[in-house]
Amino acid sequence: MRRAVILIVALLTALVLVLPTFAHETQDSDQPEQIEAFDVVIHIQPNASLLVEETIVYNFGVLSRHGIYRDIPLDKLRISDVAVSRNDKPEPFQLLGSGKNKQIKIGNTNELISGKQTFAISYTIKGAINYFEEHDELYWNVTGTDWQVPIESVFAQVFLPQFVAEKDLKLDCFRGSFGSNTSCVQTEVLSDGSVQFADSHLQPGEGLTFAFGFPKNVVAQPTAMQIFFRRLQTFWPLLIPLLVLIWLLHRWWKFGRDPKGQSPIVAEYDPPSDLTPAEVGTIIDGRVNKKDLSSEIIHLAVLEFLKIEKVPKKSFWASVTTN
Repeated sequence: MRRAVILIVALLTALVLVLPTFAHETQDSDQPEQIEAFDVVIHIQPNASLLVEETIVYNFGVLSRHGIYRDIPLDKLRISDVAVSRNDKPEPFQLLGSGKNKQIKIGNTNELISGKQTFAISYTIKGAINYFEEHDELYWNVTGTDWQVPIESVFAQVFLPQFVAEKDLKLDCFRGSFGSNTSCVQTEVLSDGSVQFADSHLQPGEGLTFAFGFPKNVVAQPTAMQIFFRRLQTFWPLLIPLLVLIWLLHRWWKFGRDPKGQSPIVAEYDPPSDLTPAEVGTIIDGRVNKKDLSSEIIHLAVLEFLKIEKVPKKSFWASVTTN
């Protein structure tokens, strides 16, 4: 009996120790797919380019996938020097897309991953700074709004190439779906001059966007040629009708104009060289008449087979000559 009691106590003790472990594992395995943390650090360079470093803690839960897609809205911006790692090891990726959006396809097609994974993405951006008369500005969509999973925490920190007092900075931050004007939970200027933006519990399709204004000449100002090409890049669709019009005018000028100083060309017809006037007249109306004979006489005279002379015509009053 005593041995049985000891055995029961031992079993209960084992259950107490083991069950929490199983419960913890079950809780982890039932964790829904989500982004637990989305942290971004941006260094604005003196030449106005951006060095962007993203750390995405992605929890796949019980799902198994090859990786993730990172969609970056890059309207008229240029991206380069892309690098990706997963859990501090280099990870295969492909840079896809064009125009307004670039997509970084991250993962190995021959490997499935699950559970919590930490992705680190870095890249360089050119053309992101907006220049105004009194200040310059970085307007940046931190997360994008294309994620189909919730984001538990978002954090962004931006560094200028030099220290700027807080009173000279302009900050705005918005969270939510595209076009939302809901303010972020945190917008803060730190003692080192960097700024922080943060929020949490973003739903699928929601993101975080900030506007960071700072004084002129903190970063390099664009040259006249750079401004021209930037505007050309923005408004080039408007040039298509103009270029078509110029091409049409060139074609008309080269091939479509009437010859200068010449009157309209009138069609002229010659009789067949191997037929006489009498033959032609007979062919036209199917009979020989006086006009055919007269034209034939003149034709023979032209060929010098006949000679036509003027004959004086007598009158009652006097003799006259007809012309």
